Amino acid sequence: MAKTPLASVLAKPIVPVPLYLRKFAVEVDYAPSYDAADNHEAMEDAIQEFQDALRRGFFAWAFLPSRQAAKLSLDWSGTKGFVLRGEAEGLHHNVLVAALRLVVNLHHTPAEAHQSAKAALGGDADALSPRSIFSEIVAGIRIPVLEGTDGRVSARDSFGAYIADAEIAVPKSDLFADVTAPCEEDRLVVAADAISQAALDDVEDVFLRISDSGCFRSLSMIDELGGDAELFLRSVKGGHSELVIDDYGDEYYGLVELLNCLSSAGVTTLSVSNDE
Repeated sequence: MAKTPLASVLAKPIVPVPLYLRKFAVEVDYAPSYDAADNHEAMEDAIQEFQDALRRGFFAWAFLPSRQAAKLSLDWSGTKGFVLRGEAEGLHHNVLVAALRLVVNLHHTPAEAHQSAKAALGGDADALSPRSIFSEIVAGIRIPVLEGTDGRVSARDSFGAYIADAEIAVPKSDLFADVTAPCEEDRLVVAADAISQAALDDVEDVFLRISDSGCFRSLSMIDELGGDAELFLRSVKGGHSELVIDDYGDEYYGLVELLNCLSSAGVTTLSVSNDE
């Protein structure tokens, strides 16, 4: 976790980390100079979007049938910080990586985004609000609650990266050999007879929103802009269909979660290529 914003503020985690979580909590302390009220609405909206994703099946895996039970809440401590609480029948421990990345990105403006905004404003750039910088806003993070669904535990001892353990299934493709690698392909094509337009309509927006929030982007790239993904189904010869994913620039793990949800846990039946 060295070289990421979490390294200096995240307290040593409780170990062993359960394989599947029934409850978790993330406590965040703000620096005394930060005016937390400025960020309340954005935080509430982002947590609602994250909950929407969990209820679509993201990070559910073995507990996909009970995904609708997932619940997130924010408890504010005045201007001092907040506690993010999660409850579910079962969430894979990778959900903690996403939650922490969400917290970091909600308190940080990427340098590239700030420079782009200044360039767009031209002579009015002085009117732009100062950048939010995570290291100046967040003084400490703790994970005081990790309640498992059963006695099984993971091999996780840090929260810097997703782990593709035995619970995580991947599609047929050499591209997914390292799910933590960023996608550098302009276009991916998924043989998608198992994916319906209704499923895509239900999941697409929440996937794009949590991707935009940085859930599938390494914190080592915090000052870079992510991709601007587009997804659509198309018909091909023989009555088959394909899911096309354009301009996705985040980690392959995000696509693993997406495809598992879209296929109702049939991700291993899907094949992915970078052919047009």
